[in-house]
Amino acid sequence: MEQERLFSVRTEGGVKVVAFEAKSLGIEIAPRLSAGLAAVVKGIREPKVLLLLEGVAYLSSPSIGAIINLNNLVKKAGGVVNAASLSPYVQETFRVLKLDQEIYIYPDEETGLASFR
Repeated sequence: MEQERLFSVRTEGGVKVVAFEAKSLGIEIAPRLSAGLAAVVKGIREPKVLLLLEGVAYLSSPSIGAIINLNNLVKKAGGVVNAASLSPYVQETFRVLKLDQEIYIYPDEETGLASFR
């Protein structure tokens, strides 16, 4: 059985844009998510990452942990993680967990990308 692709990555103006494709980031995919996100920034000095979470309807605690781990890796390398196009559920999750104080949230991709300039 083929595994669902969790996200796609493209580079736009020096920013790694991570567009989540999975609708549910459950506990069973958290290890794969964590490894995949870490690979996006591996070896990059001062990485800039924009997470697009528009279609994500559910985030498990371990998947939130994967995003926190990414943020920690990026900060350690002198970079920044921002997020954009969050579903209402994910935006509320970020707010409740105070992740919005660590990872800035923008209403759309264009604004998110502009935040790195």
